[in-house]
Amino acid sequence: MRVIEGIELVLLGRKNKIKMGYTRRGVRDFIWRQPPYVFYRLWNTIIAVINEDRAWVALWHGGWMTNLTKSRINAILWILNRRYESPTAFHLFQENYKWWIAARNRQSGEIEEVPFQEGVIISYKIGKVLPLIAERPEVYFDMCPSYQMRIRGTNPIIVEDQVIL
Repeated sequence: MRVIEGIELVLLGRKNKIKMGYTRRGVRDFIWRQPPYVFYRLWNTIIAVINEDRAWVALWHGGWMTNLTKSRINAILWILNRRYESPTAFHLFQENYKWWIAARNRQSGEIEEVPFQEGVIISYKIGKVLPLIAERPEVYFDMCPSYQMRIRGTNPIIVEDQVIL
C-alpha cells in the first residue's frame, strides 16, 4: 500500500490505524486516528497532527530534514489540499538547504512562500500558514494512552482567543 492510500484510509475513517514499512528497526510509517485528530509518525518522530474538525495541520521535521520526511509531509498536504475547499493550496519545498511552504491562491495563482518552522500550523479553514504567537518547549498529547506521544519544540497558536494546539 502506498503512503497516500494509507493516509486517505485513515482520514476517511475506513481504518483507525495503519502501519507501513516494517524493518528490523521497527515500523517506518504509523498513522492513527484519535478523533478529532489524525497522527502521522515517521520512524519515532511525529511529523503531522491533523485536526479534522477545525481543518488544520501542525507539522514537524524533528531535526530530520530529509527527502523522505519532505515527501511524507507533501503527501499529507496533497491529500488535505484535495479534501478541503480552501482558497489556498499548500506545498513544501527546499531551496538552498532551507525548507519553505508555498501557499498558492487557487483563484489568482499568486504564490506566497513562508519559511518552514517546527510546529507550524496550516489552517485550511482560512487558507493561511499561521504565525507563531506563543511558545512552549513541550506539548504532551494524552489523547492516546496506549501510544504515549511526546512532541518537542512545538509552538501553540492562538487564534480568536483560543489555543488550537
